Amino acid sequence: MNKKINSFLAGILSFILMFFIWHKFLSSGNTIIFIMFFLISFLFFKRVIENEYKRKFIVTITIAIIFSVIEIICGSINTDYTLRHVLNKWSILDFFGYLVLIWSTISFIYSVNIKENNKRKECRNHKIYQLIFDSKDSFYINIILIVLSWMPYFLTYYPGILTADSCVQIGQVLGVEKLTNHHPIVHTGIISIFINFGKNIVGNINIGVSLYIIFQMIAMAVMFSEVLKYMNKKNVPYMVREICLLYYMFYPINALFSVIMWKDILFSGIVPVYIIFNIELLYNTEEFFENKKSIIKYISVSLLVMFLRNNGLYVVLLTLPLILISLRKYLKKVVIIIIAIIVLYLTIKSAIFNVFNVKKRLCRRTAFDTVTTNRKGEKKS
Repeated sequence: MNKKINSFLAGILSFILMFFIWHKFLSSGNTIIFIMFFLISFLFFKRVIENEYKRKFIVTITIAIIFSVIEIICGSINTDYTLRHVLNKWSILDFFGYLVLIWSTISFIYSVNIKENNKRKECRNHKIYQLIFDSKDSFYINIILIVLSWMPYFLTYYPGILTADSCVQIGQVLGVEKLTNHHPIVHTGIISIFINFGKNIVGNINIGVSLYIIFQMIAMAVMFSEVLKYMNKKNVPYMVREICLLYYMFYPINALFSVIMWKDILFSGIVPVYIIFNIELLYNTEEFFENKKSIIKYISVSLLVMFLRNNGLYVVLLTLPLILISLRKYLKKVVIIIIAIIVLYLTIKSAIFNVFNVKKRLCRRTAFDTVTTNRKGEKKS
């Protein structure tokens, strides 16, 4: 493309981004800041377009479209639990805004990575860099880095953030609420360890809450570090691993969720580990079955997925038949693993329910149920 066309396209993209920011963040466009931002975005887009080529554009725009569609759909669902807002004029504007922003960012990062490749190779030979990404201690160092990066959130929200669900679980631990499996009983049991310690040993429940939060932060950091370790094992490009580590450390949602007492947090951490074990089982089957530790870990992780969230049971039950079909050659070994998982799950669950007299969960109406009911009850004009 010649310079005039590049400038024209950069101008159009800058206008789209300005409208997107104006609508999305409800910022007044009648300020000099918008003019400055337009000029900066114009220069940015111009540089991105100059470094664009067909193959890279196809890949980056495809990724951008996928994420933009997800943002629009989730935004509509978040508004009133429906898809009614997906095709309105503002959603279409937001779609193009997300598209431009995501595409240009990915394309720019890719271009910078290519140009700076030689410099990065020199950087990767540095001892500190190797210690973080390529040493035998990288797993533990990543855990420390992630936990330390989350500490400001822990100190800000000390002793931790409690959700309505976690308040009910604490009530069950203290005997104020009936003990049911509406919330995962294993997760409630984990909470009880720290709450009882705080109440009975230290004499302060807040200490128990803070200790649980610290445990959760470390547990999440361990699971995130496990993902980074696996990426290193598979020789994933350094840049991807760098971005992932920074994402785990500094993306606010990760840090904020790490200090919330909630069943979803630990479950969200164990799922990527479960995926990793399934990948290993499918693609390194011989090596996997020869290593008894791998089999034990797979069974343990599967049980954690099933116990840390009630619908985790369905995740595992839907996965196992697919594993069985894919590994028909190893039918006996796979069947043994499946039986072990199911038997252990039923045995542990039965033992917990009987020992602690756990009642079956009661159904609750969710916000989605309420909205659906209201919509069905609307009168047509």
